[in-house]
Amino acid sequence: MKKKLQSASDFSISGMIHRRIMDLDKDERDVVPYIRANISPEYWPIKLDDFIGNKKAVKLVKRYVEKLDEAYEHGLGFIFLGGNGVGKTTMQMMILKAAVDAGYSAFHITLPEIFHYIKLGFDNHSLLLEIHNLLRTTDFLAVGELGKDYHRQGSEMFMRSEFDMIFRHRRSMLMPTSLDTNMDLTELYDTYGESLMSLFAGSLKEIEMKGKDYRKTVQRRSLDVFFES
Repeated sequence: MKKKLQSASDFSISGMIHRRIMDLDKDERDVVPYIRANISPEYWPIKLDDFIGNKKAVKLVKRYVEKLDEAYEHGLGFIFLGGNGVGKTTMQMMILKAAVDAGYSAFHITLPEIFHYIKLGFDNHSLLLEIHNLLRTTDFLAVGELGKDYHRQGSEMFMRSEFDMIFRHRRSMLMPTSLDTNMDLTELYDTYGESLMSLFAGSLKEIEMKGKDYRKTVQRRSLDVFFES
């Protein structure tokens, strides 16, 4: 029998995570904390030393995870800037894995996903409470794809106010937040305004992830291994 599709009115993030966990084999239960943090399976076996891209970024993230308790105490994080496939998400996932391994709560979510869930929450109040609680209470939060879908007609003011409120709350509570974006600093200032960017400057270390599209390289290597074996 086919599974019944969920409607927007009964969708929940925790339910989605629970279904992923229930689909695991018994010998895969060690990755449950990673699933709860919404860390993609492709990053489960990866270590920082495996990264072949920006060495400065690796050095800074290594220092960060080595001083994770201090980073948590002061609410420090990163803004990873750069094009597609240069390792922004990889760096985010390495931070979240270190946080989970150290016993902190962690979660990865993209900005388009945040706004999608908030909009679904107009007809699903429990989901709205869930996403707001998740964004405000998670110890280490990683937000990806900053800027995408931000300028859709009629939604800019709503999205700006929502993101502003979320980040200001986490900043005031000294909760570590890391962001990644394809935009450069000028575009970030134009999009989010000088006031919010000043908050970023006080708590987030900027790292420009330069280089070729390493994601394509890794994916091509996996394809080659599959078809040659």
